[in-house]
Amino acid sequence: MQRKHYSDEHILESLRLCYTEEKAISQNIYSKSGHKPSVDAISSRFGSWNKALKKAGLPVNERKVKAPGPSISSKYSKEEIIGQLQRCYRENGEISMSLYSKQKYKPGRTTIILQFGSWNAALEAAQLAPFQSKKRAFSDEYIFKQLYECYKENNNFISIDIYADSGRSPKISTIIKYFGSWNKAIKLAGLNPNDSNIVDYTDEDFINSLWNCYRENNGYIASTIYYESGIKPGLTAVKKRFGTWNKALEFAGIPINVQPRKEYSKENIIDILNDFYVENGDISRDIYLESGQLPHLNTIINYFGSWENALKEAQVNADRNRKQYTKEDVITSIQNCYKDFNRPISITDYRDKNYKPKVATIRRLFGSWKQAVEKAGIPQFSE
Repeated sequence: MQRKHYSDEHILESLRLCYTEEKAISQNIYSKSGHKPSVDAISSRFGSWNKALKKAGLPVNERKVKAPGPSISSKYSKEEIIGQLQRCYRENGEISMSLYSKQKYKPGRTTIILQFGSWNAALEAAQLAPFQSKKRAFSDEYIFKQLYECYKENNNFISIDIYADSGRSPKISTIIKYFGSWNKAIKLAGLNPNDSNIVDYTDEDFINSLWNCYRENNGYIASTIYYESGIKPGLTAVKKRFGTWNKALEFAGIPINVQPRKEYSKENIIDILNDFYVENGDISRDIYLESGQLPHLNTIINYFGSWENALKEAQVNADRNRKQYTKEDVITSIQNCYKDFNRPISITDYRDKNYKPKVATIRRLFGSWKQAVEKAGIPQFSE
């Protein structure tokens, strides 16, 4: 399967989006967020993790170099760590630093490296050579049997979600790695892919979706914004149809964001905040973020130290009595929207109905729209 190539622009947007959602960023936070590409790929592209953060205009947490001394004690023994590494390999049919971190095995990779000196040394101690992960742990026959049994257990129906929920091994990621795609694995197992569930979008559908996202964000669009919006057809379908994100924008006649990032002064930002308050009659972190107004919220925080400091210097009196939404408020609102449509809802459905709180607030409280929908206990909207 051909490895996906991410542009520098996409990587930097992913870093900024992660920082916005989590209100902080580190290699561990980024890995757990599920953003792509991986930490290893980012470090390789820009030379180091910190260089990538600086390029994205994000704060860098420089670590102090400690003087040589005794090794740091850990509550995990080497034997326990070896057991976890072998467990990861058994459950996934492969092992890598990024996979281990993403699956949230304990202890973390930092502890492993401190104990063994390096990741590869830990793998060797666990009798998992660095390149052994390329060997297949599951035979085709075993995988086909798992797929067939899952298919039968669900009344002759199977999907990625159903298989994932079944808790079977190997995992979805391993099946796709072995066969190139989920549908190829299903066909080779003698089962029928659920082609009836796949929507055949026209060029007009793609153009309309791109323009809707562009308008909703006040004349600004990026692949990460489009992906998070939940608009259909999805980002993967867009790139598959047009080859690249920029080619899709060019086909739709939407300006491509290739201009250098504008440099702002504190005075510029203060003027922008005041103008925004006058035009909208209100201002808050979430309202500003969802409007798509530039400079980005992260830029403002970098200049002033915090959003509150920026408002204070701009002498904007934000309404302190504004309702503070809770996670329970969000869950109730999403469930009500689901009842209105009587079907799985997208982020666009929610926005179109003008439900409160706004999507930016939902992302701040839950990390992403998808996680909020999961907590609300309703079906995910899919292509």
